[in-house]
Amino acid sequence: MSVLMDNSETGAGSPAGVIADLPQMLHARLVEEAHLKLALDERRRALETHASNLRRLEGGGFALGAVMGRLMKRAESPELTEARAKAAELRKAASRTEEAARRVSAEVETLADVYLADMIPEYPTYRDARKRLQAWEQSVAQLQTKLGKLIELLGQARNMASSGYDKKRQAISGTAKAHVERAIEAAKGVAKQVEATNSTAGQLGGLPEIRLGIRPDDLTRLERMDMGAMQGEFDRVITIFEDLQAKEIEGIKASGLGEADYRQQQAAAYLASYVEQIRRFAAEKCVVPADVDRVRQKVEARYLGG
Repeated sequence: MSVLMDNSETGAGSPAGVIADLPQMLHARLVEEAHLKLALDERRRALETHASNLRRLEGGGFALGAVMGRLMKRAESPELTEARAKAAELRKAASRTEEAARRVSAEVETLADVYLADMIPEYPTYRDARKRLQAWEQSVAQLQTKLGKLIELLGQARNMASSGYDKKRQAISGTAKAHVERAIEAAKGVAKQVEATNSTAGQLGGLPEIRLGIRPDDLTRLERMDMGAMQGEFDRVITIFEDLQAKEIEGIKASGLGEADYRQQQAAAYLASYVEQIRRFAAEKCVVPADVDRVRQKVEARYLGG
């Protein structure tokens, strides 16, 4: 997806060139996120250290002692009771910091997504490819419906032409002619729908065109053919439209959906790569170790209260 990978003009391809120019809210959340990562690491280290001490007090390091302790149901020492309470307190604190970190990270990703959509016109078209495809899918569905009606009318016209053919005049009956004319009008509707569908595909980009294969005017010659040629031409035309409806369009739909999925995957990958870069830059350049605890308290209070 070269249109998203080459964004030197917008600056969105280089975090070093962007970090100072990021929207204020995104910049602030990135800095908070970097501080919370350090705070969470500290919480987890403290919890692991205390858990190790707690296992020692519980006799976890000596299997026989642990078993004997359970069998004798000996009373807990004040030190062990205090250690267990402290462990619960540390787990609760770590869980609180982890939830705050999760929320600020989600906000960073949302704000980065909005920023990229503002800075790179192609980004939202790739990101929303499946949603944007809905109009095209609806147009294709309408085309298939109209094709089904056209095939039905052509079949009726073929049967009427065969049963009402005047061999002496070498002409089809008036009723059969009326059926042919109805089929021609239906074919014109199909042609217009093909144009509309291809126009939508062109606006979205990356979608294959649908080709009709037979022009509506080509059907006008049916009523001027002799009986043998006319029946063969009816069969040929009907087969072409049936293949278009049942095979070609289904293949085009699969291709369109595949392209939309590919674009969305590319947009998601670009967002992930960009967020990773600005996060790394923020962690390296924007963290003040002395502020870690203060930032943690502020972020936890904003998201979790207290």
